[in-house]
Amino acid sequence: MADPHTGTETLSRLGSGGWLMKPSVELVSVAVELLALLVATSLLSTLGLYLELLAIGAITTGQITLGLWLCLCGGVALYFGVYAMGITELLPRVRRLTTP
Repeated sequence: MADPHTGTETLSRLGSGGWLMKPSVELVSVAVELLALLVATSLLSTLGLYLELLAIGAITTGQITLGLWLCLCGGVALYFGVYAMGITELLPRVRRLTTP
């Protein structure tokens, strides 16, 4: 019988006298999905910050057009990394998983 709170199946007895919890397929798929979202969010946020730093460097050296273009690209990457994927997708899923 599966435990609805932890997502694990019933405990099975090991030959050595210990207990082993078998994770369900659903729990493993949710964990892989959360890990993929976390990696994608981190990569997009890092890319956005890097592009913003490049934009600052380009603007301070007098390349205004390139700096503004990099600033726009960095802002879009930060929007998708932090807000669209991080706050609206990843955070609610983590909260649902951690609340009893």
